[in-house]
Amino acid sequence: MRWFRAAGRGERWVRLLPARVVVYFVLAMVLFPECAYRLVWASLTARWPGSALADPSSAALR
Repeated sequence: MRWFRAAGRGERWVRLLPARVVVYFVLAMVLFPECAYRLVWASLTARWPGSALADPSSAALR
């Protein structure tokens, strides 16, 4: 992602759930439609580097 920052692109605001993480979550939901949202989120973020990500509720994921 260094090239992204070097190009002067990125998020304007630092949020609890960065935009790229949300995109990964949506892609994971498409790949695993039979799984619950919480299970997909837990699997996605289990070994996330620098795990300072928020742990949203089930309602927030919907």
